[in-house]
Amino acid sequence: MLSNKVKRKLETFTDLPAIPAVISDVINELENPNYDARKVATLIEQDQGITARLLRMANSPFYGLAKKISTIDLAIVILGSNVLKEILISLLLHRVFRNVKNTIFDVKQFWNYSIFCGAAARFLSRKLGYKLVSEAFVAGLMHDIGILILMDKFRNNFAKSCRLQSEENFSIIEAEMEVFECTHCDVGAWFAEKWNLPEQIVSAFYNHHTPFFISDNEVYSNDFIITPTFNKIKYPLTAIVSMSEWLAFECGYKKWSKSDVEPAYYISNEIISAVINNESLSPEAVLAVLKQSVLDEFEKATAMLSFNI
Repeated sequence: MLSNKVKRKLETFTDLPAIPAVISDVINELENPNYDARKVATLIEQDQGITARLLRMANSPFYGLAKKISTIDLAIVILGSNVLKEILISLLLHRVFRNVKNTIFDVKQFWNYSIFCGAAARFLSRKLGYKLVSEAFVAGLMHDIGILILMDKFRNNFAKSCRLQSEENFSIIEAEMEVFECTHCDVGAWFAEKWNLPEQIVSAFYNHHTPFFISDNEVYSNDFIITPTFNKIKYPLTAIVSMSEWLAFECGYKKWSKSDVEPAYYISNEIISAVINNESLSPEAVLAVLKQSVLDEFEKATAMLSFNI
């Protein structure tokens, strides 16, 4: 839960990132399965920066089109509503990263880590049958925004928490609780609510470091923990986001972290084993295949979201 002192200070800031009206209006319009492409194009054309970025995306080698795309209307058709939403949220988050002072850790590494988590969440959502693939990408991409807010707005205390991680062998969660009496998960969920993000995304931000057997009461029976399948987990998007961060650690994309101690995740070893289970291969071999699949997804996402920090 967000501590009162952190909440009071957050509420005093007038420069916290906000969703520009153009992006908010476009995303709201895209929520309608029968959205009007011309109306969406008209909204996008109000922002020259977004217009230029989308046209550059549509004409990138990633899509391999022979003919140059010169209008937003056609770019929308080429990209599709789900990719368009991903790009808009990524643009928005990139602006947040760009404004953060790079003094405590490498923000560029953190941006790459965020894209990796988004790509991993998208891959896992397909593998596990979570239908809202684009939502999973956005949740993975943004899930640790609370870290950026703490670093940017509570710099001295954030530096203290980093010292606890590097010098006292605290996990990031232990260090944040010691210094802030809350965690980046609490801050991120508060921020997600401010942005009116869907409830399942807020839950993913809030719970991705809460072990599922604490959050999901139904896993208890006669004082024994029952391992749930993915389909029986109360917060499936949280599990996907949590696993995406675990994969980021496994694949070496958490180098920005000041701690060698991994925090808890909203998953168990049993759930991870279920994801990598394959009767014909060893768990190690399946994990290697899983890592490579996620890295391939990350490469695609990086090609699409080629922003400079």
